[in-house]
Amino acid sequence: MEELEAFNSYLGKKITNPGLSTQFLRDGFHKAFSMVRQLGGYLGLAHAFTPFKGYFGQLDSFQSLGEFSDEVDFVELGLSADSTLADRIKDLHEVPFLVGSDAHSSPNIAREYLEIDTTVRDFGQLFQIILSGQEIKSFRGFPPALGKYFQTRCRKCGFTPGKNEGKTCPRCLEPALVQGVSNRIEKLSDTAKLPTGRAPYFFHIPLHLLPGFGPRILEVLYENLGSEMEIIHNISPEQLERFLDKKRVEMILRLRTGELEIECGGAGRYGKIKRLDA
Repeated sequence: MEELEAFNSYLGKKITNPGLSTQFLRDGFHKAFSMVRQLGGYLGLAHAFTPFKGYFGQLDSFQSLGEFSDEVDFVELGLSADSTLADRIKDLHEVPFLVGSDAHSSPNIAREYLEIDTTVRDFGQLFQIILSGQEIKSFRGFPPALGKYFQTRCRKCGFTPGKNEGKTCPRCLEPALVQGVSNRIEKLSDTAKLPTGRAPYFFHIPLHLLPGFGPRILEVLYENLGSEMEIIHNISPEQLERFLDKKRVEMILRLRTGELEIECGGAGRYGKIKRLDA
């Protein structure tokens, strides 16, 4: 607690409103990193590719870790990127990745998480294990295309211009193009070779985002088949068929294999799962 109080005291002098997220820090990177180290903390890049405030997110932002490569402990991927996309930047091959849910609402808790094989209960030891990557069995998270910033899109008219790298929409001519994570990573990409030793990344979508899975259907599933995680990953097709029609069962099975069709997200709007063909 003493370390947290000291860090909050530091932030109070450098941030106008430390009670709000993503505020501007009136201090240099190296000074902030030094303070984190002095207090025994870890420093990472949150949703590193997201537009506006992500480390790599803007056209005029950083192109690599560069001089900060020894000071960044981890990179948190964000909903619009996965490990395969991020590892197209060779500079990140030696950096641990994290995924996690912001949990702004209860249905979204654990929509992204790490699967770790350990009996450790001490937070300090647990985080060291996470940073080593040795005990991480898998990453579980959104298909990047579902993320709010996957595709470059105009936030005014909704136009998707493909690889356009400017800020002006070619359709409505407003300076409202929001660069997509996929386009940004494509621009930064300098390798097609993936590093060895990185845990696999499995796509994982909350059931309430699937078409046709309303509150009443979900209530029946939870009462009879167990937790949402069990239903998404483990319950057999035969058990699912006891409570769902064939189309809904097929949707869960396609979720597991990554075969669901997705309407890409962009400019602050989440993507959508497309309905199965009638």
